[in-house]
Amino acid sequence: MPFPKIGKAIVAGAVVLTLLGTHSMAQSENNAAQAALENTKWSAIGIGGDVLNADKRPELEFLAEGTFGGSGGCNRFKGKAEMSGDSIEFPDNIAATLMACPPEIEQAERQFFDALQQVSTYAVAGDSLVMLDQGGEPVLKFVRLP
Repeated sequence: MPFPKIGKAIVAGAVVLTLLGTHSMAQSENNAAQAALENTKWSAIGIGGDVLNADKRPELEFLAEGTFGGSGGCNRFKGKAEMSGDSIEFPDNIAATLMACPPEIEQAERQFFDALQQVSTYAVAGDSLVMLDQGGEPVLKFVRLP
């Protein structure tokens, strides 16, 4: 027996609400993942699987909606990352100062900026942040700063 016209409208409305609810749940998960980084500040402790031994470690701070900034150890930088769920992509053109730095700090800073370009996902666990490449390998490791 076919649905009366009012029944079809109710069924169609239920389908739309279900689809909107699914989209809303995905959006909530995306927002929750981004919220894990918003208003946090991190100090790099590892680059490319190696422990970072530098007098001045790179620091990375996340503000709202993917906006980030910090210090590479010598130069300040800022930009806006593309974020979706636990995916993150840093721009190729990160704005940074161009101060002269001691060679060892300059080398660590260059490694840090190069590593940011390899990042595709991240994971936060307590006071630790790990940024991973497309293959799931750790690229950068951080500890949370107060």
